[in-house]
Order: sequence, then structure tokens, then C-alpha cells
Amino acid sequence: MRDKKAPHTEGERAVKKLKFNAVMAAILYLALGVVLVGWPGTTSSVICYVIGAVLLVYGLIAILAFLLGKERTAALSLQMVVGVVAAALGVFFLTRPVLLLSLLPVLMGLFIIIVSMLSVKRSFELRRYRYAKWWVALLMAVAAIALGLLILFHPYMAAKTVVVIIGIVFLYVGVCDLWAIFTVNRSAKKYHAETPIEVEPIDIE
Repeated sequence: MRDKKAPHTEGERAVKKLKFNAVMAAILYLALGVVLVGWPGTTSSVICYVIGAVLLVYGLIAILAFLLGKERTAALSLQMVVGVVAAALGVFFLTRPVLLLSLLPVLMGLFIIIVSMLSVKRSFELRRYRYAKWWVALLMAVAAIALGLLILFHPYMAAKTVVVIIGIVFLYVGVCDLWAIFTVNRSAKKYHAETPIEVEPIDIE
């Protein structure tokens, strides 16, 4: 007899893994934001090492979660791609801090834009689960993209100001991601509880 619960169980495992990865990423963003906002005058090399360590840890978590898991969903694949980018940036920041300091706004701006794209995806998940204020998540994601573009194109801002702005944006992205993650999870549970499961008729003749 075919186990009818297997696909559902695998799907639940994939969702839990996505949620864990996303929560870990949001916590790392918050930690990085606190460091950058709290100590903006720290030496350039230390800033690069901190950013590099955070990106590398997040990247390795995302990559290992994908490689060790049995599921290969589109969402996990997208998160793995972001993890590879983060890990690569982390290694570069740790090994070439002085060289990459001048590219800090460009790299961080691009990374924030990429991460915010995942937030856009979460907002449409909220819409799929019939969450009335899904558009709030979409607006927050678009705002994060705009902030990423601001960091990317900052030709006249002082280096210390750039560091503070990057920190504020990471704090914003971390808070928005945590809110979106738990809201998606809560909305999904409510949606599945209220939506009847369609069962195919069994032919007993």
C-alpha cells in the first residue's frame, strides 16, 4: 500500500528547513546591523572581517541545508544560490579586506537587493495564503530594495556614514524578514486549517 502521508511529511520538512534557514539569516542580519550601527568608527579591516564572518556563516548554513536535505524545491534552490553568493562574499571579505573596502557599498548594496528579492517572494506567499495585508510585506521588501540601491549609488557619502546606513538597512531587513517569516507560517497554518482537503473517490467495485 502506498503511504499517503509521505509527500505531506516531506513537504513539511522542506518548509521547516526553509523557515530555519530564513530565521538564522534574519538573526545574522540583525547582529551585523547592531555591530555596524553601534561601532561605525571601527577600523576598516575589522568591519570587513565582521561582515565576512557573518556572510560566510549564513552561506555555509544555506549550502549545507540544501546538500544534506532530500528535498530539491525551487525555494530551497533559490536560497542555496543566495547562500553560495554570501559564502563567496564572506571568503573575499576575510581574505582581501583592504581591497574590498572600496567595493563595500557596491557588494553590500547588491547583496541586500538579492536578499530583498526573497522577501518579495514571501509577500506573494502571504497573498497565496489569503493574508489580507500581504501588500505590507511587499512594500517593506520594495523599500529594502530601494535602500539597497541607495547604498549602491552613494557617490558623495562619507565612509562612516555608509557603514551606519548599511547597518540600519541590515537591521531593517532582519526585522522585516522575521515578521514576514512568522506571518507566512501563521497564515499557512490558518489557510490549511480552513481549506478542506480534497480526497479522490475510491472505486470499490
